[in-house]
Amino acid sequence: MVVRSSDIKTLDLATIGSFRLRSHQHKGTAMNQTFTVTGMTCGHCERAVKNAVLQIDPQAQVSIDSAANRVDVYSAQAREALAKAIAEEGYGVAA
Repeated sequence: MVVRSSDIKTLDLATIGSFRLRSHQHKGTAMNQTFTVTGMTCGHCERAVKNAVLQIDPQAQVSIDSAANRVDVYSAQAREALAKAIAEEGYGVAA
């Protein structure tokens, strides 16, 4: 539904209550972080890394390029927590 500023005077509480806002429900400020992760050799490895990140931040967005040993994470979690989660899956994580 698109609401123009000229329509605002005609909105009632029931209409306003029906609006849904889309947002990532991160605590703190989410940011992009890039990790160099070694040891990923297949799709299973990529899923393990992605799932490790999602365990500590279900709202995170994870992009993996295993050929380049690169993992990009958009998350509000601390870098150290994300690196620890990946390392606990058995992969090398460069700081």
